Amino acid sequence: MRQLARRPVDRAAVIRRWCAEFGDRHGIEVWCWFRPASGQWELDFERIPGGPSVADVRAAIIAHRYLRTHQDAIAVATEAGAAIRWSRAMREPGSWTPLPARPCWTRW
Repeated sequence: MRQLARRPVDRAAVIRRWCAEFGDRHGIEVWCWFRPASGQWELDFERIPGGPSVADVRAAIIAHRYLRTHQDAIAVATEAGAAIRWSRAMREPGSWTPLPARPCWTRW
């Protein structure tokens, strides 16, 4: 009988699937992870010209029938996401990379 009963929707599965679908729909990469210390999901995404803004992502979360009930547990545009975007930008050709302030040679 248990096999025939419908299980409740897992919040993690819904959030991960929504991120994948949102990214595919807009042609961007979306990251999401759970932070156990705060009990919140953090979500961030690739910023491209003409792509969705932070307000667009929040509006899409509110428009989703299941995620709207968990919107308080989903943080959008976090510091960790900013670090990911910054590190990716530094890998691009022609990006400026600071050199160490002190010389590389030292006296042993």
